[in-house]
Amino acid sequence: MLNPASTAVLTQSQFTTSVDLVAMDVCATDRSGRPAHIDPDALMVFDNGTRQQIALFSPGDRLPLAVTLLIDGSRSMNHGLLDQATAAATALIDQLPDDSLVEVMSFNDRAAVLYPMGADRHAAALTLSDLAPTGGTSLYEAVLVAIRRQQHAERTRHGTYREVIVVLTDGETRGAASISMSSWTRRDAAGFSSTRSCFLRTMRLTAGRRGG
Repeated sequence: MLNPASTAVLTQSQFTTSVDLVAMDVCATDRSGRPAHIDPDALMVFDNGTRQQIALFSPGDRLPLAVTLLIDGSRSMNHGLLDQATAAATALIDQLPDDSLVEVMSFNDRAAVLYPMGADRHAAALTLSDLAPTGGTSLYEAVLVAIRRQQHAERTRHGTYREVIVVLTDGETRGAASISMSSWTRRDAAGFSSTRSCFLRTMRLTAGRRGG
C-alpha cells in the first residue's frame, strides 16, 4: 500500500523545456592577433555544421587590460622550460593593446616583482632576460601575492580595467607551504574569479626530457 506522500511523488506532472536563444561571447582578432572590430554581417555561427541565425548582436563594453605575468623561475624550469616561458611572456606583452597595463613577476622560493604594473611594455619585456632557473617553487604563495597586488592596483589607479593573471609554470611545486597547481585552481581560482572581474589563466609548460 502506498502512503499519501509516495502517491503524490508518483503522480507529479512532468514537463519539458527547450532553449530558443543562446548567448555567446565572441572575441575577434586580425591577422596579427590583435583585437578587431567586427560587424554582425561578418559573423557566422555554426552548430554541428549547420549555420545558425543570429537574432541579436550587441558589441559589449570593451575594458582595457591590466595583466600580471607570473613566471616560474625555479630550478625545475631548466632544460629550456624557462626559455619557453619568457618567449611566451614576451610575445604576450607584444600583443597587448596599446591601452593595456602589464606587471611582470617571477617566483621560486618567493615572489619577486620585476616590473610593477605600468604601461611601458618595452621595459616590462626587458626584465625577462635576467631570469635564471634556481630555488624551489612556492607557487601558491606567488599567486596570492599577484592577487593582492592586483587588488591594491585596482584601489589606487584611475579608470576601470579587466584584470588578468597569467601563470607560466611546469606545475611542479617544491616548498613546505606549497600545494599542487591543480588542487589550488579547483579550490580557489574559481572562487577568486567569481567574486572579482579577474581571469586567472595557467599555461603549463613541458620539456622534451626530464631533468636529473
